[in-house]
Amino acid sequence: MRFGALGLGLLLIQAQPAHAACDTVPSSFIARADVYAISAAQMLVEAGCTVGLEALRQDYEEFQRPSPKRWNPWNANRDHFAEEERVPTAEFVRAFNATHDSYTSELRDGVVLIRPVSGRAPYLEERPLRGTLQAKGLFIMLATVTEAMQGRVLSGGVAGSTLGTPGVEIDRAEGVKFSVVTDGKTVIEILNDIVAQSAPRGWWVIRSNGLPARVEAVGFIHRFGSMSSREVRLP
Repeated sequence: MRFGALGLGLLLIQAQPAHAACDTVPSSFIARADVYAISAAQMLVEAGCTVGLEALRQDYEEFQRPSPKRWNPWNANRDHFAEEERVPTAEFVRAFNATHDSYTSELRDGVVLIRPVSGRAPYLEERPLRGTLQAKGLFIMLATVTEAMQGRVLSGGVAGSTLGTPGVEIDRAEGVKFSVVTDGKTVIEILNDIVAQSAPRGWWVIRSNGLPARVEAVGFIHRFGSMSSREVRLP
């Protein structure tokens, strides 16, 4: 597998400025708050927010099947969102929490976090890394941070997988020089720092179905419903 977009006739989507601290979202989000947690994260990124998502493996597998609860980015893209009245993000958070039993969302330091109600992966709250992670380009940074999580230094090729809308190439932020100091930070804070340097964007992790909950993959959420990830085997 390799990083890239799926389909032919690629349309390059450039990064757009993030809405200030994601204070507001399009008003239509309130009625769509019952979508899959992954779709909710995609919608928020499309609207200019920075997002963090912890998704169960079984929910990721279900998300890949057709469903009315899966958001279609072509029906409501950023241009459409820009024309809508906006409401406080806190209203969407409340609507999401009212319509989901297994996931909960919160707005923390300008980032919308969506995580399971119970059985969360404890690794995300730990502080396992030291030093400064540096890389040019988002996918190289993803490879760098996932190798660091596994106690290794990146060398050789960069492999991973993508899920996206056919005909849309993922914005790789190839010109961005990432630099993240990890000392004393939780994994959530480190991932927040990475996506903040190429916003609007989100990070996401896939956690195991069973307990103890383990992080099995780490990746990013991009515009137009595209997602990238790398499998990890943590110590």
